[in-house]
Parts: sequence; C-alpha cells; structure tokens
Amino acid sequence: MGRKSCKRNSDLNECTDSSSEDRKCRRRRSDSDDSDDSDCRRNRHHRSESSDDSDCRRRRHHRSDSSDDSDGGRHGHHRSDSDGHRKSRRCVKKIYKTINNTTGTVNNNTLIAYADFYSLMPGNNSAPVAVGDALEFAEDGVTNGLITRFDVKTFTLRNIGVYEVQFQASIAEAAQLVIALDDGTGVNEVKNSVCGRATGANQVTGVSLIETTVANTKLSIRNPIGNSTALSMTPFAGGTHAVSCHLVIKQLA
Repeated sequence: MGRKSCKRNSDLNECTDSSSEDRKCRRRRSDSDDSDDSDCRRNRHHRSESSDDSDCRRRRHHRSDSSDDSDGGRHGHHRSDSDGHRKSRRCVKKIYKTINNTTGTVNNNTLIAYADFYSLMPGNNSAPVAVGDALEFAEDGVTNGLITRFDVKTFTLRNIGVYEVQFQASIAEAAQLVIALDDGTGVNEVKNSVCGRATGANQVTGVSLIETTVANTKLSIRNPIGNSTALSMTPFAGGTHAVSCHLVIKQLA
C-alpha cells in the first residue's frame, strides 16, 4: 500500500513537472512570438520610413530639377532679350553715327551723304537762264550736311566719290540741261548727262552717276554751251500753285 502511494505520488510529481515544463515551453513560444511580432512591426515601420524618406528625396529632387529648368528658362529668355537689346542699341548707334558723320568717312554699306535743293516759280529763276548759265535752286531741303550750298546756283561735294544726281524743271521752250563740275580748274560740262525735250509741255528731267576726284568739287545744272536759246522757267505750270524745280544729290561711294 505504501509502495502504491509512493508510485502515485511519483507519477503525480512527474505530471506536475511535465505541466510546469509545458507552461514554460508555452511562455517561451509566446515570448518568441511576441518578439517576432515586435521585430516584424519594427521591420515594417523601418521599411515604411525608408520608403517615405525615398519618396521625399525623389520629390525634393523633382522640385529642384523643375526649379532649375524654370530658372534656366527664365535666365535663357532674359539673356536672349538682353542680347537682342544690345544688338538693337549697337545697330541704332551705328546708324546714328553714319547719319551724323562729320568726317566724311566712306562706308559702302550706307548712304554717305545726301541733299535736296529746290526753287519755287514764281519767285526764283524769274529771269531767263542764258546759254552757259546755271539754274537757281535757292532753297534748302533735306540734307545731312555733307553736301552744302556754295551759292544759289552752285553746290559743294565735300567728299571724293561717286554721286547720283537727279534734277527736274518746268521750262516753257524746247530745252536741254546738263550737269557741270568744277574741281578748281574751271567749269566742265558732263557730256553724258545732257537731257532735254523738243516739244510739249512736260518737265525736263535727268539722272546720272558722276565721280569726283578732288575734294570740294562744285556742281551746277546748266543750259549747255553751244545752244542758242535762253530758257524760261514756267511759273504756275499746270495750275494755280507755284511749281518747283529740284536738285537731289546722293553720295553712294
């Protein structure tokens, strides 16, 4: 009887020990599961933060690139505008310098010198223009100051060069007109510049290119030597208003 009791007690102790070990084992598993869950949560949190950081970095990089592009575009546009303004200013200065050139420097890319001289009839050219004499162009029109008046009939070509000469006049008779130059050796008519009309009431007009080889050569428009008739300038030609005659001179080279 005593032995059976001991055996039961021993079995009970073994069972008790076994239960204790089971509980410990469960606690360990529970602790392990909690630890695993905690690790998993930490890992997920870390991945989330890393992903957020990565997203933030990408967004900042994108904004920086966009800002750089925008700034670059603005700077490029500003530089383009500035370059255009500088070029425009240089062009204006060049044109201004050319028009206001007082040195007479030749520039083949621009009109070097120009002038318009005219008369109004009645008032000017009241007496007939004798053979060998010059027409009056008594009034000053537009000029840049490099072709100047010597007197009412004669004009000074300051620069050596090539000039375009245009003239027109209303004359009552059959008439001829010619360009004459004086380089200091006397008046010489330019034979290939003669123009005229035999009949009718239209104006006498002419245009020629002439070349000077001496500075300050004098120019005039004349009734050619050798003709027989003095020329009468027609007042009020074609109407009731005073009529003009013009001499336009342009230096081309």
